[in-house]
Amino acid sequence: ADYFNGIDTVFHFAAQHPYPEATWSDSVASFDINANVMLAFVRAKVRRVVFASSNHIMGRKKEEGVTIYDAAKISEKSEVFPGTQQHIPYKIDATPYATAKLFGERL
Repeated sequence: ADYFNGIDTVFHFAAQHPYPEATWSDSVASFDINANVMLAFVRAKVRRVVFASSNHIMGRKKEEGVTIYDAAKISEKSEVFPGTQQHIPYKIDATPYATAKLFGERL
């Protein structure tokens, strides 16, 4: 917490592997990073935290028919559906990465 003493606002971008290709092991490490830094922010009485999340938290909504053309269907009231599935140019499952970002949001 000493690192954050006297700090008013923190912009938090940290992750173990900040890419959609992150593994579940990376995701668990990111859970720990988020929990530890948030606890440090509380102990240091940081007033405001700006957390960098990801569109991958809503990623599977695209697979339910929501495209860039009808993205208005996604709003702050939409239920989360983490993990973008992509097969071009290679297969990506962003579920571990998205889950870590969702965890960070909930903190």
